[in-house]
Amino acid sequence: MIKTSITVAATTSTIPSLSQYQQQQHHFIIPIPSTNISLHTFVSGVETLPSLSATPAPLIILFHGAGGDHYHFDTVVPVLIQSGFTVLTCDLRHHGQSQPLDTASQNNNDQYFDMQILCNDIYHVLWWLKEHYSPFRHDPKRNRDLLFGGLSMGGILAQVCVNQPRSKWQSLGYNLQGMVMIATPSIHMVWPRITWMDLYRNIDSVDPAVLQAARKSIADSAVHEDGKKEAARAMALISDQVLFQCLCASADALSAPPSPPPQNDSTENSRFDHSPIQLPRQLLITGQADEHTVNVMTVWKILNDGLGAGIETVLDIVQDAGHMVPLDQGLHVANAIVEMFYNTKYIV
Repeated sequence: MIKTSITVAATTSTIPSLSQYQQQQHHFIIPIPSTNISLHTFVSGVETLPSLSATPAPLIILFHGAGGDHYHFDTVVPVLIQSGFTVLTCDLRHHGQSQPLDTASQNNNDQYFDMQILCNDIYHVLWWLKEHYSPFRHDPKRNRDLLFGGLSMGGILAQVCVNQPRSKWQSLGYNLQGMVMIATPSIHMVWPRITWMDLYRNIDSVDPAVLQAARKSIADSAVHEDGKKEAARAMALISDQVLFQCLCASADALSAPPSPPPQNDSTENSRFDHSPIQLPRQLLITGQADEHTVNVMTVWKILNDGLGAGIETVLDIVQDAGHMVPLDQGLHVANAIVEMFYNTKYIV
């Protein structure tokens, strides 16, 4: 299914206000072992958990992009918790509030990260919540459905999390059910690809001018001025080294480019690698103004449809939105998630 609009499941008059949503948000500062970093983690919607005899509310984890933070989902989360979801967002290491506690004595290992390291951080967050926060304690008879989602780099991280052995999440009490990809490429797509990303594969440095151009491009990738300002605010919180690490980690997580590359992007040249993600429900969302991700996500949908029965993929190309879709059209993103994954068993 390909969409350019969806039926609105909630309106601004029915969802919690920003202040109400923030009051319902639980803030945890979770130390990451063997580092000088704690992840600032935010859990919303736990008040909607059903009784012990009912099915637990599904958990959706949403990751921000390079140079972003958890605030980028402020217009998305209220709709999800109103619809019966529990939502976890966080500031990934070196982003937002998750900065090294003492940069002068920072462990050199903290300065390097790839997608597997970030995925391990999230596993530790879920383990910590299971151990220390009663709504997340695991009842073996009541596993909770789990969805991973993310914007841009966060979408790449979400796919890396999905690629982990299912037992990794099951050991914490979760059954992986689907994913929400927002303005991001498939890590398993060999062709077509966002070719500029390959410039960051397997490199140790980059021209500072190129990095500054990337910083500005990301900050300007929303369509609306308030979205641009919000993107710039979060981007200002990360160093050039961290931005470079984000771009390299994202590029290195992708399938290797074909050699030689095809001469054109015709569908006949499109293909996954040997192990595409085959989760039963996959929501692909991007902004109409983001030509790079419109191209690769349209092909992603086509390739998914060719994998056979059992995989439901919805492509939603959002009007009046750019790369920063949650900042431009957060309510639309939220409603798309609800429409794709909502089930009456989650209503409390």
